[in-house]
Amino acid sequence: MAQTMRMCIALDHSDSSFETFQFYLDKFDRQDYGIFVYHIAVKPSPATGHSRGKKDQENKANFEQGIEDLEARAKAAVKASGHGIAQNYQFEHIVRDHDQAKPYQVVNMILAEITNKKCDMIVIGSGNHGHLVPEEHKRSLAISDQVVNKTKVISLVMTPDKQTNFIYGPSHQQHVARLKP
Repeated sequence: MAQTMRMCIALDHSDSSFETFQFYLDKFDRQDYGIFVYHIAVKPSPATGHSRGKKDQENKANFEQGIEDLEARAKAAVKASGHGIAQNYQFEHIVRDHDQAKPYQVVNMILAEITNKKCDMIVIGSGNHGHLVPEEHKRSLAISDQVVNKTKVISLVMTPDKQTNFIYGPSHQQHVARLKP
């Protein structure tokens, strides 16, 4: 089945992020939409102290297990929504060192992914610091606000208290009309 819209889902380990993804699946997903889940995995800082070798091994194992768990959870959510896994779903993660994941770097990676995958929409949770109307908060350091303010695609943002907002320009009117439940 041909993809009529391509969705970039920015997903991390936070409840807000996953709830936003689940909200999108429950309310707006269609079989002909491509879903590209994008996860930026940040390696833990090196351990310090007497038993740092053992702690580093534990941290590495937890880090790798966390990526696997998130991928399995995302795949299960997509399957439960009735969206076919084989045709229009992809989970991709990129691993970054702890000192290579500053907010501006994460924003730039998400924006690059939107462009590389030729996505029509970004679905992103706002966490505790983001806003439903990011254009009113241009100086916000929240990753969701920066992504929404810098992207040219439709954005679906959801706050931890489950408030949502579509943010789009005039050229996206038809797509948004199709997305409304």
